Amino acid sequence: MREANPALRSQELAYETARNGETTVKVIRNGRAYYIHSPYDPAREAQRFAEVIHRPGFLHIVIGAGLGYLLPALRVRATEDDRFVLIEPMAELYARLRASNVLKNHGDERIKVFQASQRNELQRYLGQLFHNGYLSRFRVDVAPNYRQIAGDEIAELERWLLELARIHQVGFNTLISFSLQWHYNYLLNMRHAARSTPFNEFKARWDVPAIILAAGPSLAHALPELHWLRERALLIAAGSAITTLVRYGVRPHLVVSVDGMPANHAHFQRVPDLDVPLFYSPMIYYKILRQYRGPKVVFQVEQTPFQKWYNEKLGFDPGFAHTGPSVANVALDLARQMTSGPITLVGQDLGYTGGYSHAPDHPHRRALDAFVQGGRKLIEVEANDGSMLTTDYVYLSMKRWFESFVAVHQLGDRVYNSTAQGAKIEGVPFIPLSEFAERYADQKVDLDREIKEVIQKHRPPMPPKLGLDEEYALLHAASVPIRKARKAARELHDLIKSERPDVKQVQKVVRRLDRLDAEIRSRTELDELLGYLVSVLHERIQAANIESDSDDASVRDEKIAQKNVRFYTDLYRAVRTTRLLLYFISRRGDCDGTRT
Repeated sequence: MREANPALRSQELAYETARNGETTVKVIRNGRAYYIHSPYDPAREAQRFAEVIHRPGFLHIVIGAGLGYLLPALRVRATEDDRFVLIEPMAELYARLRASNVLKNHGDERIKVFQASQRNELQRYLGQLFHNGYLSRFRVDVAPNYRQIAGDEIAELERWLLELARIHQVGFNTLISFSLQWHYNYLLNMRHAARSTPFNEFKARWDVPAIILAAGPSLAHALPELHWLRERALLIAAGSAITTLVRYGVRPHLVVSVDGMPANHAHFQRVPDLDVPLFYSPMIYYKILRQYRGPKVVFQVEQTPFQKWYNEKLGFDPGFAHTGPSVANVALDLARQMTSGPITLVGQDLGYTGGYSHAPDHPHRRALDAFVQGGRKLIEVEANDGSMLTTDYVYLSMKRWFESFVAVHQLGDRVYNSTAQGAKIEGVPFIPLSEFAERYADQKVDLDREIKEVIQKHRPPMPPKLGLDEEYALLHAASVPIRKARKAARELHDLIKSERPDVKQVQKVVRRLDRLDAEIRSRTELDELLGYLVSVLHERIQAANIESDSDDASVRDEKIAQKNVRFYTDLYRAVRTTRLLLYFISRRGDCDGTRT
């Protein structure tokens, strides 16, 4: 929890009776008095404010909860899809509100109240709402008189909220753009995963120090020390850092990869003879596993019903690692689970150190000017050496993930940052790599031998058959109502956009579409694959947010009809593709013709 601002703590609050008999609050700051609520009619003022800010179906973030007059005013106007988050900057007012009957009795889950210092709780709750579709439809408002009372504090809070939204937008864009590809990768990688060693076999294996090597510009400075450190510490290459490490003759003990897109395959093509153990998630781009020569260790990065189904097909639980916006985030959790020793981050610049994006000889290394010309939004953060580092919201999302993860898992006493010019990670102390080595890496250990022994001992035998016939049959049956729903959605769209829609015919098609939709969703309870596809495509449609507040009813109806057409068309295509993949995997082994 953040400390309350000293300026807010020093304010004097006086509680008075308004002209209508209700309680109001006068705040005295720097010799001037401001009323939090009207000295005449606080409830009526709150009603007018609620009327001004309300947008149906939106997430409303309101800075300034006061004595709670806004709660009933919002509740009266709230639709089923509305969400309200009230944030009170002043600790005394928040405590009084928490103790009052107003908050105790309101009992509306659509309305939540926080103190401004509760950043972790706010971040989790708003993150959940953003994930559930409110990222494209939220607004921030400030209650009357709060800017005069706490202008600087409110400006900082608004910046924090904007940053939080932009960070979630980065992750959401990735999810929406690539989730179907990840799904297909999961299926295409099933045969390889079934023969890979479960990561669970590496849990709590060592008490040695670990060094996570990322591909930031500062990686180059650490290369000379890494050659001798590999005999004293567990070297973990995070994703594409492997290309720079191989180029300079540094062999890590393992490489972690989770990226499900073709660009990740290109990195591994640059190191075709690599035989370092590959720790991967099944959502990795499928061509990598076909061609990789080294031993493989599998883990999951999600724990949804789909992953549970997947593990059942594998015949074992591979283990789990928390995922984040960067593969280095995943590598940190893997290291945390494998060793009880100290862990440090190297090459984790999280910004454009020296004016570059990546380490020397990295295929994605670009000068900062290229990003400026491309219109990327740039910001500055404090670096470990005290300077200011230029970064962007992609890197910032990685930084925030580290900070949250270390705090949640209480790792502040064993996770360090050895990236001197990289971004400062709150809660992760900086330590030069040479000092980390001197303090913790004082004993030799043969990690290559131990890793090899675990992989050989615990590599599972290939099951005679992956058993996907039932899933194929379920999807085949679901294709019928999906195809009918697609046809009904197209018919409804054509009716609505006509000059004079036949109301009775529209209602008839809507009822038919509702019945088909109910049938499809009932099938998701029995079919994990269909359930996953429906949820992914629903999130994609919600992200489109093609409706506008300025649209009249007919325009909004047409846009909603367009979304229905897109949803059922995309679902039909995704189900068809998944069926084809299941056919090849269960009957031919894989799409490259290899039999299981």
